[in-house]
Amino acid sequence: GAEVYGKCAGCHGAEGGGGAGRQLSNGEVLKTFPAIEDQLRWLEFGTEKYKAAGIAVYGNPNRPGGPHQTGSFGVMPGWAGELPPAEILAVACYVRYDLSGADSAGMYAAEYEKWCAPEAEKYVALQGGKTFADSEFANVGTVPKAGQDKPYGG
Repeated sequence: GAEVYGKCAGCHGAEGGGGAGRQLSNGEVLKTFPAIEDQLRWLEFGTEKYKAAGIAVYGNPNRPGGPHQTGSFGVMPGWAGELPPAEILAVACYVRYDLSGADSAGMYAAEYEKWCAPEAEKYVALQGGKTFADSEFANVGTVPKAGQDKPYGG
């Protein structure tokens, strides 16, 4: 994930401190995306597809510090088709656990074991050729609908 994050660092900073893109470090990404599924969807589709779907707020609408308005901080590229799904997951895990401070043995242990551990079922499936379009990733492979009041992962 750290190597793939190099593609993100130009906007979000080498340590996730922000810049042209939002800050990801110090718990910020966890405030925006309490569930990894929502972060994966944002990484996969990005600003343009969210705007096209009529989604005004991405991530947690009740985020401490206020919700993030789609497109209010520049354009987040959608990485679907640019990066394989396993790399999208790897960078999401890196951002959550290494930059933002999620505790893989604490509050986020179940998520880590399911998605981010080297032997995690979801990670292994994506490395084996599954995609977010496959049925076991149904909550990630589609853009949420406008007005959706609960994130898929929530």
